[in-house]
Amino acid sequence: MGDIKVNCLLYADDAVLIAPSEAELQALVTCMKEECEIKGLRLNANKTKVLVFERDEERTKCEIWMENYRRSQQNDDGYFLETL
Repeated sequence: MGDIKVNCLLYADDAVLIAPSEAELQALVTCMKEECEIKGLRLNANKTKVLVFERDEERTKCEIWMENYRRSQQNDDGYFLETL
């Protein structure tokens, strides 16, 4: 869409964060968590998922943190949070 960069899609009480790298996704998750807390809301880590889209055969590892939760790969299609 030209010069427009979309990194967040919102629908009802759901959000999709889009980032080209693990570091940028972590920054978006951290920012969203902080903004939610300011408004008296919280992100549900148990319902939070990360999905990596790629063209290469080699799997990209993506580890995103939310408080004491981190990503672990559930299957070939995505990653889910697990408690540490």
